[in-house]
Amino acid sequence: MKSNLFILTKVQLKTGLSVQGRGRKNRSALLIFGLIAVAFLPLIIEIVKFLSDAYNALERIGQQGVLLSLSFTISSLVIFLFGIFYVLNIFYFANDVESLLPLPLKPGEILGAKFLVTVFYEYLTGIAFVLPIVAVYGVKSGGGVLFWLYAVLAFLLLPVIPLALASYIILPLMRFTGFAKNKDRFRLVGGIFALVLAFGYSYLNQKFVGSTLTSEGLQDLFLKGNNSLVGIVSRIFPTSRFAAESLVNASNISGLTNMALFFLVCALAFVLFLYLGEALYFQGVMGISETSARRRKLTSDELDKNISSKSVLMTCLLKELRILFRTPVYFLNCVIMNFLYPLFLIFPFLAQSSAGSLMGELGHIINNEKFGGYVLVGAFTLILLVSSNNGITSTAISREGSNLYISKYIPAKYSTQIMAKVLSGVLLSAGGILSLLLISAILFKINAAMMFAILVTGLAGALFTAFVGIMIDIIRPKLNWDNEQKAVKQNFNMLFTALICLAAAGVTIFGVIRLKLGFAETLAAILILYGLLDILMYYLVKTAGVKRFSEIET
Repeated sequence: MKSNLFILTKVQLKTGLSVQGRGRKNRSALLIFGLIAVAFLPLIIEIVKFLSDAYNALERIGQQGVLLSLSFTISSLVIFLFGIFYVLNIFYFANDVESLLPLPLKPGEILGAKFLVTVFYEYLTGIAFVLPIVAVYGVKSGGGVLFWLYAVLAFLLLPVIPLALASYIILPLMRFTGFAKNKDRFRLVGGIFALVLAFGYSYLNQKFVGSTLTSEGLQDLFLKGNNSLVGIVSRIFPTSRFAAESLVNASNISGLTNMALFFLVCALAFVLFLYLGEALYFQGVMGISETSARRRKLTSDELDKNISSKSVLMTCLLKELRILFRTPVYFLNCVIMNFLYPLFLIFPFLAQSSAGSLMGELGHIINNEKFGGYVLVGAFTLILLVSSNNGITSTAISREGSNLYISKYIPAKYSTQIMAKVLSGVLLSAGGILSLLLISAILFKINAAMMFAILVTGLAGALFTAFVGIMIDIIRPKLNWDNEQKAVKQNFNMLFTALICLAAAGVTIFGVIRLKLGFAETLAAILILYGLLDILMYYLVKTAGVKRFSEIET
């Protein structure tokens, strides 16, 4: 089993990452990532400085260990939430599932390989949340060999428990796929229900921790020192306490004990996953690619309605939207993400015991004319980043895959087809903007002027991100894929789009703060700047974009 498990894991990683040996394309990718690393070097330096100052401040009260606890806890929570998507995509939506079933492989080998692949992908999350804090803590505390050894072990084991918990939610839900007539619809509903359960788990944990962190309790813990906050913070994700305690106490027997406990809990979680998977996984994955169709006669009125003429642009737009909503992978990774980010922002406030007063104070700040410019540019930046991360336009050409040749034959101009893809991204981003405004209006009582300003600037920003995404995907589309997951989750065009929009957001924030712009000035500046950028990008798409699109071959 061990040999087959690691061989299968290696093969799935290679195919998933599209590794095809050394070549010019791989060297170009390495060069791009090198340039990205250099570009973010100043930001990394500032983060390290901030963490170093935070360590010094916490060390004075004997609570520096809370940095490790926070890093492991937040990382575990993020891995758990995004693990829902990874488990759905890798375990159920990958096209290799049914091709693996006839092979002489044991159920545990297939399940174990897919789980290890998912763990590997989640290491990227761990690097972002854990590596900087652990590195700063280790250097500042003078951590010895055992500290760094425990740090490596904790990092490698960190995704196991969150992903196991995500699997415990997904596996029972997807077990009933075989009974559903419309499997795609059932998978969509099951995925959404799993997300609701995940958010509910996160909310209850944060609510529990928030209720324990009263002012009197915090004061008592601060006076005690000796890293007494580590256990409290870890209650959000309890098993992260073992990892944090093992590093904090690396120099004594407590470190070894906590690392042994962490390893044991991870092993038990993995064994339980295999047991549950063997009982539920294959019944849920059998015939998962099958589809059903309703056959009924159409009346003359229904026929006339279905064949009524529409504009070419509207027809292409409806086609894009139908594909996004009807394909489970695209829906969960592109569509629904526009509406999840507002929840990510609101949940921490709702989980506080003093949520009402806290939201009232924030609402007062948001509606204060003195801070109007900063609030508007902050909301605009948030919308810009969310829109750039939904992947709708930055994977629009890639999602065509080997069927791209159809676009060359249908009676629609290339410019019309491209603009339909752009509009699909703008429409769904607009839906996310409206949901954010609606929630904010209810919770923070934002005034009408601010809501209108956020809406119009957000639409200008969403159009900009859509144009940037489509241009990047036209320049370097990922057409060689065998399942929809690779077209979206393993497409670096999303990353490049997000980085460009992050840079644009940084420049915008810097300009507003440096020039000390007020609300009206910020509104005018954003609309003029991004209005001009949208016109420029539209011209590029209609000229260079159309020319490049005509040259693409599958």
